[in-house]
Amino acid sequence: MDTERIKKRWRQFATEGVVIVISILLAFAIDAMWDTFRLRQEENAVLQAVQSDLSANRESIAEYVHIQSTMLDGVESFLDSSSLELRGLEPDSARAVVRQLFLFRTYSPIQAAMSSSELSLIRSVEVKKGIAEWMSVIEDVNEEILNVHYVRNRLEGQADPRILRAYYDLLSSDSTKIGFIPTLLADISEDPDMTGVLIQKQLVVRVNRMKLMRLAEITDELLSLLKKN
Repeated sequence: MDTERIKKRWRQFATEGVVIVISILLAFAIDAMWDTFRLRQEENAVLQAVQSDLSANRESIAEYVHIQSTMLDGVESFLDSSSLELRGLEPDSARAVVRQLFLFRTYSPIQAAMSSSELSLIRSVEVKKGIAEWMSVIEDVNEEILNVHYVRNRLEGQADPRILRAYYDLLSSDSTKIGFIPTLLADISEDPDMTGVLIQKQLVVRVNRMKLMRLAEITDELLSLLKKN
């Protein structure tokens, strides 16, 4: 009788023990599933933020490529013009040329998500490589900013103050008060130092545009990759 009672108690203890072990394992499994779910949710949020930044950058890049092309066309048109042609420009047209010669724009990328420490949550090796390549191209683009500032400082440092006032719209629109601009443009075209700086600007703008076009390409590739994940 005692033996049966003991066996019964052991069976109860064993059953209770199995239930406890299963409960603990189940709790661990639920915790693990919840952690995995939470990490996936956080990863999705990071991917959406990256995609949002890239989309915004893509629109800005297209705008800046257009600006670079406009600047390049303006400088090349000026360098191809003779001093006689420049002297014959209407004052308003001449001021438009000045704006092209002295216009400088540098691209500032939107990269809040790209600089986040939460990028480590991304599992896709392809996406991580794509982001690393994008950041590398951004660094390449940013390096051109120093060249742009250097050329801009040289150009403005050598320019006639009246030309700069015309560029910054500090002159009256009255044609009788801006009639000197065509003559100043002709003088610039005959000044080897000024034309040398403009040729340098031409090269800098061309390189900058090329790098921005590469950035647009890698941005499109990364956006396409993100849509697949």
